[in-house]
Amino acid sequence: LVAGATGSGKSVFLRSLLLSLMTQYPPGKLDVLIVDPKRTDFTFFNGAPYLRGSKVIVERNEARDALLELVRSEMPRRQDLLAKARTTKVKLFNQRYPAEALPPIVALIDEYALLVSMMSKKERDSFEQDLMILASAARSVSIHLVLATQRPSADIVTSTLKANLPTRIAFRVASSTNSSIVLDSTGAENLLGRGDMLFQQQSGEIVRLQAPFMDEEQMQIYLAALVAAHTAR
Repeated sequence: LVAGATGSGKSVFLRSLLLSLMTQYPPGKLDVLIVDPKRTDFTFFNGAPYLRGSKVIVERNEARDALLELVRSEMPRRQDLLAKARTTKVKLFNQRYPAEALPPIVALIDEYALLVSMMSKKERDSFEQDLMILASAARSVSIHLVLATQRPSADIVTSTLKANLPTRIAFRVASSTNSSIVLDSTGAENLLGRGDMLFQQQSGEIVRLQAPFMDEEQMQIYLAALVAAHTAR
């Protein structure tokens, strides 16, 4: 769970996170699903060989369908493969069966509040339930959820959502209430912005960190170079 107001550095951090993962894995060894309802912050990733469907998803219905595919199709498929191989570890499965290796999947949803605000209550409740299945059960099969919001209010970041996203990052937020919703403690309202953040580990310990900075032009150049380097190999 990642939260932060405008100018806090949240979007730069999320893009840097994706680029860091892409540095670690060549195309074919990492799948990334990006949902960007604002249609602005992740457009330069379009066409990158890491993307599921080769594009950033901006439409609400398409986002829902892509996430449902992970929950109802890809996750059970991976669970069945591991069960047949009599192992609970994806890494071990990949070593034994390289031809059927399961690349990690990272599903990143930016501006979650904007996405769910476009849904009816019934549709939103169903969507959140599927997301919680993804957050709680999919990690064991190397499917990971990163959910970001600019507006961490109680009606958006529900208790059910928080319970299934124990690792959290708060950039500067508007109020102590927002900070408490994300971290269960105050403090994020006093951060300096520009990547200054509080990182809550799964243990509950909170550490103050500085996120890296790379401007969008540098990111585009870096991504192109990264893809070219992997292609040359």
